[in-house]
Amino acid sequence: MERCATKRLNLLSSTHSGFPALLIHHSLKLVAMERIASHDYVNPFDDLTPQQIRQLQDISDESARITAGIPDKKQALLGLYREIDISNAKQQAEYTDPPISCKKGCSFCCSIRVDATQLEVDVVVDYMKEKHIKVSENTLKHQSVLDVGEYFLSPHRKCTFLDDQGLCKIYPVRPFACRNYFVVSPPEHCDTTQYPKHDTLGVLNYKTVAMYNGALGKAPFGSFALMLLNTLKRKMGFLKP
Repeated sequence: MERCATKRLNLLSSTHSGFPALLIHHSLKLVAMERIASHDYVNPFDDLTPQQIRQLQDISDESARITAGIPDKKQALLGLYREIDISNAKQQAEYTDPPISCKKGCSFCCSIRVDATQLEVDVVVDYMKEKHIKVSENTLKHQSVLDVGEYFLSPHRKCTFLDDQGLCKIYPVRPFACRNYFVVSPPEHCDTTQYPKHDTLGVLNYKTVAMYNGALGKAPFGSFALMLLNTLKRKMGFLKP
């Protein structure tokens, strides 16, 4: 089996509030866990200077301080999401060569396993209840037992929250992993079943990672599908379509 490639391609010329934009070149071909377990896996923070690392730590500490001071943790998370979205919007506006290729209705990346914290799951479940959103229990059961590599090629990989137009039913409260994933390669290359030999080019926003880690970095996290399945069963017996 061919190992999935991951390598540092280059630093984009544009910067986001003093941080270089790291463009990570990686292939989702076959089993992604091979990439993660191999020495080819890149720590993106290796490209930062000590001063930039300290700046990110300051951002993380400030995020932790602000969220800790908000009694309602769900509202704190929603506030964090708003700040993350603002930061990502600024970053995307700066990229013109190459530009971010993600567009509304492009949902190929919504077939990748997502990890989340319990707080993120609880916010999603609240939104489901408010908007009367129902999901497939069978789909979540299949997804909950898949590791990262198996997920890419599973017939059950499509997110249960996608509608027929490829739009997210829980977009305002989608987990951090979903709202912080962007590519500059052709979006269809994220479809690992149709383009198994094509690579994707993902852009990392250092600031949003620091913000999230400060607020939720110490919280246990795991498979979004598994945690959602268990939470729906525990809280409301399940919301079947």
